[in-house]
Amino acid sequence: MRGSPWWREIARIRDGGGEADGGWFGGHISRQVGDGSDTFFWTDPWVGGTPLSERFGRLFDLAVNKSVFVADMFQAGWGVGGEAWVWRRLLRAWEEEMLGECQNLLLTISLQEHSSDRWLWQPDLDCGYTVRGAYQLLTAQTEVPLHAASGLIWHPQVPLKVSIFAWRLLRDRLPTKANLTSRGIILVEDSHCISGCGAVESAQHVFISCNMFGSLWPLISSWVGAPMVTAQTLSDHFLQFTTSAGGTRVRRSFMQLIWLACVWVVWTELNHRLFGGPANSSSHMLDKIKTFSFRWLKAKSCTLALNCHSWWSSPLLCLGLA
Repeated sequence: MRGSPWWREIARIRDGGGEADGGWFGGHISRQVGDGSDTFFWTDPWVGGTPLSERFGRLFDLAVNKSVFVADMFQAGWGVGGEAWVWRRLLRAWEEEMLGECQNLLLTISLQEHSSDRWLWQPDLDCGYTVRGAYQLLTAQTEVPLHAASGLIWHPQVPLKVSIFAWRLLRDRLPTKANLTSRGIILVEDSHCISGCGAVESAQHVFISCNMFGSLWPLISSWVGAPMVTAQTLSDHFLQFTTSAGGTRVRRSFMQLIWLACVWVVWTELNHRLFGGPANSSSHMLDKIKTFSFRWLKAKSCTLALNCHSWWSSPLLCLGLA
């Protein structure tokens, strides 16, 4: 961001700035680790395609050496009791739990001494990255997923302001810190997520991958009794979530309403924290989602015989859809 306007524009295009499915370049590369001597432990996407600095943003923020290589961490010992972990201060209990999760993720990793690290271009693993291939990737993308998702935001039982919010969300038109930074409204150093995870606050991050806000989706799936959705873009996530409980029209309509309630609660919680309010836990946000969805259904369907206690435990059963 401190470079010339020309380089900033190149970086913006690379990262898909301003587009609903931004980050197209980073989303199509991964790091294949050999001996680990040329791969950054925290910032390269070498485990599951996501940098550990994003997946474990709090640990990255507390790490003394943020530019350490994978080989150095492995040699020092990244297991329980290993000397690889050096922090600016003692970890708190919940940070220790996060470290344990990170260590469990690394248990299956083994380095190959005589193999070099290299970048992989996922759309073409044989030939690798080419300008022609990138051009074809970008021009082949259609607006069908976004168009299909956009048709789902106008739900008859959802308040109009929520549908308008979702319309802006799917087009990345919300005043997230990433968007405010790209427009020069706030500084780059002020663009981190309000949850304290250490990542840049983009719509994609807040509503899908944030350690705090993204943790709502497993809770929602467990409450509803539907499988987890693993989509990487908001529009795909919306489409997959809508059909995750079954293909009937009534079930899709129900899941549609729950997704809209979920993103609305996340956005209001984000702004609540931004303006100095106390942080609510994931379980408290889940309670809000249950409350909003229950009220929306009752307000538009006065004759609908919904029991609040039944709704709290099993909404599909309460609606007669189980």
